[in-house]
Amino acid sequence: HYAAAQMVDSIQALVTALVATPSKDRRNGTAVMSHLLDLDFDGVGGRVRFTPSGDREDPQYSLLNFRRVNGGGASWVDIGKTGSEIGSTEIDMNEICFADVGCGLDTAPSDSYPVPDPQLALWIPIVIGVIAVLLVGATFSYIRVARKKKQLDSQMTEMQKKIEAVKNIDNDLDNINQVVDDAKKRQASLIMKRAALQGTPSTWIDSPDTLVPVTPEDEEYWSVFEKIRVTIPNVHISKLWRVQNKSLWSYYSFHKDRLEMNDIQPNERRVWHGTSSLDPSIVYADKMDGFMMQFAAQGLWGRGIYFADKASYSKHYSHTPVKSQTSDRPAPKKAELEMFLSRLLVGKEVELNQNRALAVPPIDSRTGLKYNSVTGNTAGSQVWIVYENGRAYPEYLVRYYVGSRDESRSPYLSKKEASKSKRWSSCSFELDVPTSNPQPSASQLTARQGFWEYLSESGWVAYDAANHALIERTFQDFSVTATSPSIVVIKGPEWKYEVDVASMKQKNIQHSLSTEREIRFHST
Repeated sequence: HYAAAQMVDSIQALVTALVATPSKDRRNGTAVMSHLLDLDFDGVGGRVRFTPSGDREDPQYSLLNFRRVNGGGASWVDIGKTGSEIGSTEIDMNEICFADVGCGLDTAPSDSYPVPDPQLALWIPIVIGVIAVLLVGATFSYIRVARKKKQLDSQMTEMQKKIEAVKNIDNDLDNINQVVDDAKKRQASLIMKRAALQGTPSTWIDSPDTLVPVTPEDEEYWSVFEKIRVTIPNVHISKLWRVQNKSLWSYYSFHKDRLEMNDIQPNERRVWHGTSSLDPSIVYADKMDGFMMQFAAQGLWGRGIYFADKASYSKHYSHTPVKSQTSDRPAPKKAELEMFLSRLLVGKEVELNQNRALAVPPIDSRTGLKYNSVTGNTAGSQVWIVYENGRAYPEYLVRYYVGSRDESRSPYLSKKEASKSKRWSSCSFELDVPTSNPQPSASQLTARQGFWEYLSESGWVAYDAANHALIERTFQDFSVTATSPSIVVIKGPEWKYEVDVASMKQKNIQHSLSTEREIRFHST
C-alpha cells in the first residue's frame, strides 16, 4: 500500500507542477522543479512537500506487524505510522503481538525476553549436506584440474623447448647439408679437372651415357671379340658396351699415379671378371669404387677381387642378365651371359700357392713393403687377386652366348666381313651424308697429316674417321674457294652438330641451349 500511495502522490505532484508551469517552459527541468518545490498538499500517503534537493519532505511510513490470525494463517497488520523526524512515530500498542508473549500489551516487553530457537525445516540440513558434498567434490575436481593444467603447462613448455631445439638442429643440418653439397660440387669439379689432366682413353666419345654401345662396325668390337675367342672358340658377342664413367676412371688413374709415384710399374693388364649373381650395373654405374671389396667372396687366395687371364675361366662366374634388372641395357635373349673385360693395375705381384686365409698380400722382404697383388694358377688360367678398391676399371661389358651364331644378334662372323658393309667405319655411329657432298676418300686427304678434334669437358677428343673426312673436305673446299660453305652437318649418337671451319666452332643444333664447343686441327 505504501508503494501505491507514493506513486499516486508523485503523479499528483508532477501533474500539478506541470499545470502551474507555462507550456513553453514545460521542457525546462529547472522551471518544472521550481514549481514542485512550491507544492504543499495532503496526499494519499500524507503531507506532500519537497526539499530543495528534490526529496519528499517528512515522508510518512506505515508500520506493519506480521502475526498469526485465526484459522492458522498469518498476515501483515497496520499498527501505526512514522516519519523521518524524531517524535513523528505513532503506534497502537494494543495491535502489536510479540513472540511467546502475546498481543494487547500496554508497553513493549524487555529486550531480554526469551526468544525460542528457530526450527529448521528437515530439508535444510539435507540440502546443506548435499551442497557441502558438492563443494568438496568441486574443490577436489578443481585441484585435479589445476594440477593437470600445471602439468600440461609444464609439458607445453618442455615441448616448446624441444621444438626450438629441433629447429636449431634442423638449421644446423641445413647448414651442414649445404656444406656437404658445396663439398660434393667441389669434389666433382676437382675430379673433372683431374680427369682432364689425366686424359681419358682415346676410344671414348662425347656421350652423357655411362654405357656406350660398341658395334661390329667399330675396331674395338673385333679387338674384344678376338680376345674372348682365344679361350672360348664358339663364342659370339651379341652386345658390347664401352664403360665411360669419368669418376671411376679418375679414381683408377689416381691409383695408377700413386704406384708410379712410389717407383712401382703399374703393370696394367686387360683381364676378365665375372660378377656372378651381382648385376654389373653395381660396378659400372658406381661413382666411387667400381669393383668393391664389400662384394668380394672368399676364394682360393682369401677374400679379394679376382681377375683371370682367360675368358674361359671367368665364363663360369658370368652374370645371367634378367629382364627386370637391365633397365639401362636391352632385355637379354636366350642363353646370354655377361662379364667384364677390365683394366687391372697389377703393380708388383707375388705368386703364391692357394691360401684361403689370405687377407692382404705378403710383405716383400727386400723392400719391407707389401706386394700390390697376388697371382696364381687355377683351372688352367692365371689369376690375379687385389685386396683394395680402385685397382681395376671395368673397360667393357660383354654380353655373349656360346654355340651357333644367330645372325640377328651377331650379323658378322669376322672383321673382314663387317668391313665390306656400307656401314663400316671406325666410329660407333652412322652419319647422314648429303648426296651433293659425298664422303671423300683417304687419298684425297693426304695433303695434311693430323686429325680434327673438339674440346670436351675432359679435354680434346678426336673425331671419328668419317666425321674427320667430312670436316677436312669442307675445310679444303672453303680454303680453295671462298664461296664454298664453311659449315658441315655431322651426326653423333644422340645429337646433330654444325661444324663451322671458319669460326672453328661446333654447335649442337638439336639441343635447346644450342651448346657450342671449340674445334681444331691437330697436326701430327
